[in-house]
Amino acid sequence: SARAITLNLIAMGLGSGLLTMPWGVAGASVLNSVLLLAIVLAMNFWTITILVRACEQWQVFDLGSLLNKLPGRLGTCLQGLVNVTVWGSQLLVLIGYTTVIRDSSYDLMPEQTFLRNKWLLTFLTGVIMIPLSSLDQAYLSFTSTLAILANTYLIMLLVAYIVVPDMQPDIGDEAVLEPRCFFSIGANSWSGIVCMFSLLMYTIIIQMAIPPMYKELAGRSPCKFQRCVLVAFLCLFVIFSTVMVGGYVTWGSKVNSNILNALPTDMWGNAARFGMVLCLVGCYPLNVKPMVAPCAREKHDEHVDFIESKTAPLLQQPGAFARQVSETFARQVSETAPIESKPGAFARQVSVDAEGMRYDTSLPLCLIVATSTFLSLWATNLGSLNAMNGAIQVIGYCGLIPGAAGLYLLGSVTSKEQVALWLLMGFATMISVVGFFATDNNPEGMTTDCVLAMQSM
Repeated sequence: SARAITLNLIAMGLGSGLLTMPWGVAGASVLNSVLLLAIVLAMNFWTITILVRACEQWQVFDLGSLLNKLPGRLGTCLQGLVNVTVWGSQLLVLIGYTTVIRDSSYDLMPEQTFLRNKWLLTFLTGVIMIPLSSLDQAYLSFTSTLAILANTYLIMLLVAYIVVPDMQPDIGDEAVLEPRCFFSIGANSWSGIVCMFSLLMYTIIIQMAIPPMYKELAGRSPCKFQRCVLVAFLCLFVIFSTVMVGGYVTWGSKVNSNILNALPTDMWGNAARFGMVLCLVGCYPLNVKPMVAPCAREKHDEHVDFIESKTAPLLQQPGAFARQVSETFARQVSETAPIESKPGAFARQVSVDAEGMRYDTSLPLCLIVATSTFLSLWATNLGSLNAMNGAIQVIGYCGLIPGAAGLYLLGSVTSKEQVALWLLMGFATMISVVGFFATDNNPEGMTTDCVLAMQSM
């Protein structure tokens, strides 16, 4: 139903990217951040609309099949680019999840215990994730509800810190007296603004999930789906604005890049940490699945055979199609598909003949988890990690894919629309390259260029 699709769209924005929003505001100022949020939502609404119109016109409902409709080798080249993007993005997601789980678990541990060691907790996280990542998706379907509950609680807690004086955390006299920048403009703050743009893109980009979701909409039409997206994005605008402004106003320019690390270690703060740990422990395996899916091979065939769930990305060889199965099984996949996972994708391997399929994913699964665990030992800034991930995603999901789809798959396109689509691809490419290097929020630059400040509450 339209209501279910709208709720799913809202829930997909409530991920680990939300934890870095206040840190982003500390480098871009309040007004700039709110304006960037509106721009990012508008860009994603436009590109989602393009993909939905293309899916409706060609009656295909996954990005792989849609790109195969592009003329010549353009579709094959774009699939190759997106596959690389997805792999890089997914690895950064896993590193970020491991970092959040480790840091939150560290704060939850009693001070006088051998478990209060970040290297040990990182290792234990990797050990736990290997068997969990081997589980069937049906056992992990609880993550959808848990993600909503954990993020809702965090939002309510940040609001409470502002409106309930007795709950305000002890942040030190310097942070209390520091003015909060409402608006900044100048050359010194540009890197913080670009970083905030990438953070918002990381959190909001859901294009990889749109075609399958559109297919599931009852009585689907582009206009009906657009209304669902519009309502969802309006809700996300309110949620994101509340979290990012509330966190920045509470902690100031020195706010941690992971807002969970800034919370007090009291009952309220630890409850937020515990809920998010459970949420990410369940979501982590769902982000490993699409990376190992190409390694699942049939017993008598060397090609990859898998179907995409409603959030599956392009993780097949360029030009390969996902094999269709019965509508009953497809519904089972969609019902067990998670909402939270960001970039939000997984693929379920299926048996297609009497002899079944041989799964040879154990080694790559272990290597992926081990790699992300090892790299997370040096990952101390969740904000920079998410900003880099957002920059990687922009060029594909918000630039080249919708741009090519708009130019070649929508039939008659006016000259103005063609110019707009070329500008979209050019802007996405430019901001992706710049954003890959501008991953620090640079609060000092924002403070220097601040032209309108307000006193903290």
